[in-house]
Amino acid sequence: MKPLFAFNITKDKDNGENCSELFLVKKRNENLEKCLDENVEDLENTVSASKLPTPLVLIEYICGFFGLIVVSSMLTSEVGIRQAIRNAPILCILGVCSLIIGATLLVASVIKSKRVLKEENAEGKIEKCDRVTKEIFAELEVPVDAVDTDVLLFSYKLKDGEIKPVAPGLSPSPYLNHRMMAYVEDGNLCLADVGGVYCFPIEKIRALKTVKKRVIIPEWHKEEKHNKGVYKEFKIATNQYGYTVKGYHVLEIERDGETYGLYFPAYERHTLERLTGIAAESLEE
Repeated sequence: MKPLFAFNITKDKDNGENCSELFLVKKRNENLEKCLDENVEDLENTVSASKLPTPLVLIEYICGFFGLIVVSSMLTSEVGIRQAIRNAPILCILGVCSLIIGATLLVASVIKSKRVLKEENAEGKIEKCDRVTKEIFAELEVPVDAVDTDVLLFSYKLKDGEIKPVAPGLSPSPYLNHRMMAYVEDGNLCLADVGGVYCFPIEKIRALKTVKKRVIIPEWHKEEKHNKGVYKEFKIATNQYGYTVKGYHVLEIERDGETYGLYFPAYERHTLERLTGIAAESLEE
């Protein structure tokens, strides 16, 4: 099976091509594409300028982490705070100073972020991006009732014929949850983003499999919280790395004798079943 919206880096780690282009039926307007790219770049520059320099961010994390460990150890010491200070005065002083430095940098980071984002009108820039995105979707004729759906993007290597997702750099997870608009048109499951519209014939879908392996996604895109409403049943956990989802789905599609797979987080099951009319299958780890 060949994964869609995924990049095979077995031979080329910089490979930027994937076989999802086979299903691309509409492309966005070049002028709108350029406009959106310029607005996104402007917004990214503003967000980048609102942050502290990288060295200070590292100092903030290191000092804060070290300070928290030392101070919490002092507070929970069986011999008491005073005796803990007598036993290791230099360590305690360093811990308290580190915690103060970390907290100071954290406050400075928040103040700078709020000031820069306000001065640079970040909200206005976000609205510009949203407006251009709506224009692109309108030109691509994406229905207004299309469902906002997350698709898993990742890079992978082939090992003995098996797909092995690869995490980039120091990232804790190989997966990105990419927002796309899903709808059904002329017997096709359609997925649209600002790059274009991809169509997958529903009659060519062979299975909706459930893989019981946890995935970590970096962001939560839904308006409803990850632990509320329709998403509560999926028991999505959150930590410093993002959101941990218990499993994912692979929608298998046949084309010209090949099998292709669309990957979705487990919480998109109801959307996929409703749009395709296919019930999710189980697959042992």
